[in-house]
Amino acid sequence: MHGIGTIVKKELADHFSLEVDVPSAERFLEKRIDTARRLFEEGKPEEESDTFIAVNLEEDLYNQGLDEVMARLEKKMIERALAKTDNSKIRAAELLKISFRSLRYKVQKYDIK
Repeated sequence: MHGIGTIVKKELADHFSLEVDVPSAERFLEKRIDTARRLFEEGKPEEESDTFIAVNLEEDLYNQGLDEVMARLEKKMIERALAKTDNSKIRAAELLKISFRSLRYKVQKYDIK
């Protein structure tokens, strides 16, 4: 069985067609997953600002399915890119390495304000 970091890392790269520094991306994701698990075990609510995806248990990801998990991740990345660029869709699209038209479509799809 693959570790969740390996699964998410590969799916991220495939889904977003990113050229990713794999060790850095894996460390980033593992840190976020570890934080979510620790918060869950301590009974503290997870904060969306600390993680892209609220992850309680690895099984939850499989129960949700890849499409739903990727959609949540994609929406969160877009929201963060827009916040980071003061809501500039052009700069957010550049940051995400997608076209402006793709970003505009995804903003409508996910009803991002």
